[in-house]
Formats: sequence, C-alpha cells, structure tokens
Amino acid sequence: MRSVLLQLARVSACLFILSALLHALRYFHALPPYFPGGDLEPLVVAYQSNAAAQSGSENLLLTGDSSCLMGVSVPRLEAADTNEITAINLGTLSYLPLQFFGKLAAQRAAASRNPNPVIVLLINPEMLTVDIDATTAAQASDLIGRESRCSSQEPLWNCLLGLSILRDHILSHLHPLPLAGAYRRKYAFNRDLYQFMRLEKGGIIDPNTIRLQTEKNRRWKMTPEFKAQAQHFRDALPSQARLFFGLTPIPNELRGKNFDEERKQLLEETARLINANAILDLPASYPGSRFATTTHLNEHGRKLFTSALWNALKNAPIQ
Repeated sequence: MRSVLLQLARVSACLFILSALLHALRYFHALPPYFPGGDLEPLVVAYQSNAAAQSGSENLLLTGDSSCLMGVSVPRLEAADTNEITAINLGTLSYLPLQFFGKLAAQRAAASRNPNPVIVLLINPEMLTVDIDATTAAQASDLIGRESRCSSQEPLWNCLLGLSILRDHILSHLHPLPLAGAYRRKYAFNRDLYQFMRLEKGGIIDPNTIRLQTEKNRRWKMTPEFKAQAQHFRDALPSQARLFFGLTPIPNELRGKNFDEERKQLLEETARLINANAILDLPASYPGSRFATTTHLNEHGRKLFTSALWNALKNAPIQ
C-alpha cells in the first residue's frame, strides 16, 4: 500500500511540474503560436490576431467582419494597382465587437514600417442591424485572447493540467486536424487553411452554396448596441490614422422595399459615429448567384467586389 501511494505521489509531482512548465512557457510566450483545431472561428481569430502583431509595410489595412474576410482578395487588389496598393486583410467575424476590428488594425499599424497606413473598415449591413444574443456574445468573448487563457468551454482538468496548452501550442503543429463541412472539402485541414490565408494575405473563399428566399419586407435599422460600439471605434486607432468606411453588398433578394434609403442612412450615420475620413462608394447588392451565404460572397462575387473596392479606393474623397 505504501509503495502504491509513493507511486501516486511521484506521478502527481510529475504532472504538477509538467503543468507548471506548460503554463510558464505560455505566459512568457516561449511556445509555438496558438494553433487551434478544426473549427473555423477560433482558427480565423488566432490567425488574424497573430498577423496583426507582425511587422509589415502595407499602406492599406483592411479590417471588419466576415464579409471583409471572405469578400476581398488582397493579391487581386494589389495586382490592379501595382504601383500603389500594398494591403493585408484582417477581417474576422461579425459577432465579434467592433472594437476588436479596430484593435487588430491598430496593432498592425503600430508594428508597421509604413508611418501612416489607411485603415479600411468593411462590414455587412446585417452586422449593424441584427442584435447579438447573450450566448453569441459569450462565445465572442471566449474567442478573443484564447491563446493566452483557457476556453470557458474547456474541461477544467484540461486547463489545470495544461493539456489544452499542449494540444493547441505543440501537438496541433505536429498533427493537422480536418476542418468541418464545406471548408473540409475545399481546404481539407487546418494547416491548409492557414497556408491559403498566407497566400491571400488574410482572406478566405467561402465554399458554401446559398439557398435564398426573397424578403421584400426586410428592414435595415441600426441597433442601439452597434451604435454604442461605433461611438468608441476610433478610440482604438492611432490618432493620426486615416479611416475609410464601406458597407459590403447583400443579395438582391434581401433588399427590401426601402433598402437604398435605409442603406444610405446606415452609411452616413456609421461614418459619423466612427469619424471616418471617407465613405467608399461600393455596390449595395449583387444577384444571389454571387453569394455563398447571405453575407459572404462566393469566389466569383469576391472577384467582382475586389475590383469595385479598388475603384472606390481610387476615387475616395478625403474629408
């Protein structure tokens, strides 16, 4: 009996030392970068958070929701103007706080070798007009900063023993994990998705196929929650930053009766709240065949919108 207890004590001591070592290595940033498994959302947030902290020389920083992430091809944008535009896409997810988009752009600007890059905020009208429920808000909070703390959805023992650190900082780099659904069919593994994002300078192509129903009575009105976030968006940015703002397109089938007027109000009010230097003249909508989801363009729609963005940037007035 005594020998069994002794063995248990030795095992417990080893686990304690290993756990303490893993937590210490993460605290001092001595581990490989955080690299989550096959779920798209944490992969995107982790990649863009890491990209924002890296040094670059871009003169254009794109930030925003997933319509920015999925809707702009940076290589195509740069190829349209080989003499002027160098860019990076820091788009993430629509249910994350607006301030997080600003934080990513501000971090990249601070690390940039370009003294004053233009920051372009691109978001879909749906982000301005749809309330975020408490569950989704909690999920968003859980995603941000997960590389430095344990997820609230993680089993307690995984956190205490450092097993989640071992998995997400070491084992995941050694053994790729498959993505889910349509993303698995297009990209296969998490490592392949990251490789695509590197080549695209932050962008992703949404491989889903849309199923649309016409909504003639759809209304587009800014929520109080978004308005409150927008009022403080500029706080995260460098004081001298030039900020351009644009709304990404929606499917024609979702326009509603007064969409043009309502969209104009959304554009102008948001630009005022975030103190934008310019409003980008972008397409309000495309046919549903150009979309992968109600907010994400498909590969063809992405090409169209990237060209439209280049034209808008070229003609953007500085207020």
